[in-house]
Amino acid sequence: MNQVSTMPLYVRFSIGLVGVYFLVLALQHTQSVLQPLVFAGLIVILINPIVNILIRHKLNRVVAILLVLTIFLVVLVSLGALVNSQVSMIKSDLPLIGDRVQGLLSTIELRLSEYFMVSQEEISVWMATGKEAAKNLGSATVGTTLSVAGGVLTTLLIMPVYVFLILINKNHLMKFIWQIFGDDNKSVAEIIVATKTIIQKYLIGLLTELFLVSILNIAGLFILGINHALLLGTLGALLNVIPYLGGIIAMAMFAFMALLTKPPVYILYVVLVYGVIQFIDNNIIVPRVVGGKVKLNALISLFAVIVGAEIWGISGMILAIPFMAIIKLIFDRIDYFKPWGFLLGNDINFIDSAKLRAMFNKGQVNYSKINSK
Repeated sequence: MNQVSTMPLYVRFSIGLVGVYFLVLALQHTQSVLQPLVFAGLIVILINPIVNILIRHKLNRVVAILLVLTIFLVVLVSLGALVNSQVSMIKSDLPLIGDRVQGLLSTIELRLSEYFMVSQEEISVWMATGKEAAKNLGSATVGTTLSVAGGVLTTLLIMPVYVFLILINKNHLMKFIWQIFGDDNKSVAEIIVATKTIIQKYLIGLLTELFLVSILNIAGLFILGINHALLLGTLGALLNVIPYLGGIIAMAMFAFMALLTKPPVYILYVVLVYGVIQFIDNNIIVPRVVGGKVKLNALISLFAVIVGAEIWGISGMILAIPFMAIIKLIFDRIDYFKPWGFLLGNDINFIDSAKLRAMFNKGQVNYSKINSK
């Protein structure tokens, strides 16, 4: 550590960039192998406390793991069946939605014709060309969609096996970590215990937020009479995990469904209702349920989601926020990485720039005091 700290900053930064570059390449090329293992690790963190409770009540370890894993899988299958039923209902409404879309397109053609002084026939030709291009694009992406679906299916099949094996070999894996860092290294033990505990609380808080936001979304859409409120509300809650971008996509999805099934004024109603839900989420739910566990910088979170999408697609977007939280927790407990942990955090402190420059000139700047305010 002393040799590293004496290196010039640009050397350390360059080495770090090279390491990050090769890490990203490794993650991209090993996605099919690592993705099920990563999701399994998160599930293990979630259900391990329940397994420990059953073991303390004199239940055999293997039986306890199988029981908890079975309950977890039943819940997932039930949710999948519910989503499938909602998708089937949307399919039954496709003719009605198609007619509504056709009517909207005709209205758009008429308005464009009036505004740009172009004949409606020419606009129809342009839009027909756009439809054909979209159709070709959709056909080209079928193979990609099937490939992604196959990857998801493979992940779902192998993930329970990983969860079971990790829980069975938990003590063995912990001993392996002690052997790497040394049995007398108390800081490693403190980092592992503290990180595991806070990650459990963070994930539970995140799931609680998802549940509460889902209820609010479904209730709001149901009150407005928007079709398929259950599916849309749940999808909106999942998108809400993505900072800023997810909320915009969810609101656009709600507004689009309102436009297809209701008079145009309902778009305004949807925006108002979603604004109220976001206010409740940001000012009541997040501070009490999630915010107390891990505070992440919104800018860094959004950047992480974009990078995660680039590396692992949708899975990367889902995993980005939890793993940024894990990285921050680890950085906060290692002296060398504490500045990076501070960067990832959400410790917003507005400092008067003129006052700060004056302090610099007088040699009175103390960064520890600035960060503590």
